[in-house]
Amino acid sequence: MNLGKPEYLHLLWMLLPLVLFFAYRERRAGRIASSRSGSDTKTLLAKLGHRGKAMRWFKYALQFSGLFLLAIAIAGPRWGMKEELVERRGIDIVVALDLSKSMLAADIQPSRIERAKMELSDFIDSRRGDRIGIVAFAGTAVVACPLTMDYGAAKNFLRRLEAGLIPSPGTDLAAAIAVSSDLLKGYAGREKVVVLLTDGEDTLGDPAKAASGAADKGISLYMLGFGTSKGAPVPVHDKTGKIVDYKKDRSGNIVISRLEGELLAQVAELGAGASFMGGDAVSRLSEELEKKEKSLIASKMFRLMEERFQYPLFLSLLCFLSELFIFPRRRR
Repeated sequence: MNLGKPEYLHLLWMLLPLVLFFAYRERRAGRIASSRSGSDTKTLLAKLGHRGKAMRWFKYALQFSGLFLLAIAIAGPRWGMKEELVERRGIDIVVALDLSKSMLAADIQPSRIERAKMELSDFIDSRRGDRIGIVAFAGTAVVACPLTMDYGAAKNFLRRLEAGLIPSPGTDLAAAIAVSSDLLKGYAGREKVVVLLTDGEDTLGDPAKAASGAADKGISLYMLGFGTSKGAPVPVHDKTGKIVDYKKDRSGNIVISRLEGELLAQVAELGAGASFMGGDAVSRLSEELEKKEKSLIASKMFRLMEERFQYPLFLSLLCFLSELFIFPRRRR
């Protein structure tokens, strides 16, 4: 036998004051009896509402046992083994995060890239049973984390991703879609989803063709847009992370980076998915993914110990009820 919550055994220390209280009451009753000279002891004890010393201690024992067994029940005793089949059902999801320099723009706070990472972290926490992989992209795309059900590991990889980490300039949506699709190969019969988090600006390649190709493979493509149509300048940082300038064009004018929402919507439509913009983009995506059919991803037989808290709990209630009905309270 073992206990599921052994820390609750500390409650047993609370029984010590109860024992001292019982002893005090007995000693006090003895003093009262001895101080009444000329009185019959049994008659005096009957007036005090007791049925004799042995019966009083039996009553104390019931109270003590009830509290003792209640503490044991709370600690969660377990014995005996049972087998339980645990199945995990879900879908395969690859999220591709844009690490181009334009994601440093702060038209949404604290910046596009930081908001995207926070939203993506919350999205990973919200999933149950899905396998999740991460692709990082800018002017090219690389696998940052393969498909996994270890969400903690996926978030560790996510925390290390920063804008500018991939030296190739631009935003190659086509490469991001292609690499994400390749990561989903070899899992026929499962729902497969690619999610791109990007501002869609400075696009390279042919994202429309890549999206159509992904849809032909049974992959649903979703685009999450980060940024605003008004846009913001792209900061330039020094080695300490301090903003020292803003990106400029060849004429020396500050470049304003804007969200390309129409492009993202077109690509998502060709990819048999949808595009979401704004602060509720991730929650809307989660609602959409809940409609997907979840496939069996993993199953395992576990040998678990049976919970037996109900037995000491029943005995505890029996002790309290016995004390209540065997020793009814007497009025003074």
